[in-house]
Amino acid sequence: MKRAVVVLGMHRSGTSALSGCLHQLGAAAPRTPIAPTQWNPRGYCESLPLVAFNDRLLAEAGSLWHDWRAVDLADWPDSVLARWRDEALDILADEFGGAGTIVVKDPRLCRLVPFWRDVLVAAGYAASFILPVRGPSEVARSLGTRSGLSPD
Repeated sequence: MKRAVVVLGMHRSGTSALSGCLHQLGAAAPRTPIAPTQWNPRGYCESLPLVAFNDRLLAEAGSLWHDWRAVDLADWPDSVLARWRDEALDILADEFGGAGTIVVKDPRLCRLVPFWRDVLVAAGYAASFILPVRGPSEVARSLGTRSGLSPD
């Protein structure tokens, strides 16, 4: 069975470093990664199409990446969920091909775990989830430096 290692965590919490390490250990990274920036010169190990998809899915659910409320897709009609799942399956195939072990990372995944767990299973992956922990004040300080966000 194929394996998906899903890295969950807030922006600036160490998820990129962990994902990069997993890639160095042999897990396939996405084919279309977000480009490195001054804030993350080694790269993010995030799929650009997957991030865009998650933003659209959250918007459809009336949410955003930084919303603290739970995202509940259980009431969505099966036909609507099937359309979203099919698109997610296409993204996985495009981004990872038939790789045996993949690393999937996007901070938005924290808000969409049940959806993506089902998609990964449908794609033939056994999913493992890793949540790196960085001190909240360090995350807030890093976000403040990078994006000008207040600690609140």
